[in-house]
Amino acid sequence: MMISAPTQPYKTARPRKLITLLACMFGGAILAAGAALLREAQDDRFSSAEQVAYLLDLPVLASFEKRPSRPPLELIAFGGHE
Repeated sequence: MMISAPTQPYKTARPRKLITLLACMFGGAILAAGAALLREAQDDRFSSAEQVAYLLDLPVLASFEKRPSRPPLELIAFGGHE
């Protein structure tokens, strides 16, 4: 016994490309930020001389700090060099 005959849909179903793309980009951004925060939280290396001094309770005699790769703006304005 057949209840009713099948009918053709008015509109065919199509994938929603824009919504799918936006959802994937949003999900990827959330996962990337979470991975970056997790990796930073698990990093146990020292990043400053103050951290070493605090942990060892000893003074730091010397350290190699990162210097900017370009001269300060004051030197550029007056044409000087380091």
